[in-house]
Amino acid sequence: MLLHTYNKNEKKQLTKNFNLNEFHCNCAYLECSQTYITEELLVVLQVIRNYFKECIKITSAYRCFRYNKDISGAINSQHLNGFACDIQVIGVSAFEVQEYLIMNQRDLNITIGRYNTFTHIDVRDELIVFDMRDKGNK
Repeated sequence: MLLHTYNKNEKKQLTKNFNLNEFHCNCAYLECSQTYITEELLVVLQVIRNYFKECIKITSAYRCFRYNKDISGAINSQHLNGFACDIQVIGVSAFEVQEYLIMNQRDLNITIGRYNTFTHIDVRDELIVFDMRDKGNK
C-alpha cells in the first residue's frame, strides 16, 4: 500500500473530485495534526465517483486514536491508518451503492460495510462484506 501523510492544515487536490480537507479527522484536538490516506483508497473513491457521476460525501475518513475512542469506533478500525472511508453518494441510496460495490468487490479489492444510510469502504488485505443495517446504526 502507498500511504500518504499530510499536515492537517495543508490544502491539496488529491484526485479530480476529492480534496484533502475531506479526509481530515473530524476531531478538534490540537495534537491531531496529520492525516493519512492510502493511494488505493483514493483510486477506489474516484472509480465510484466516475461510475455514479454524482458527488460523494465523505462522512468519516482518517481518525486519530482519541477521536476514534470518543465515537466508540472499533479498536482496530481501518480509519486509524488511512485505509477507510464512510461515504454517501448524493442522490443514490446506500443500498444501491452497496450493491454496485459488492458486484465489483474483486476488481476494486475492497472491504464493504453495509449501513442504513452510508457505506464503509476500506482497502485492507481481506475482501469482506459486513452488514450493520438495522442494528441500531444509522
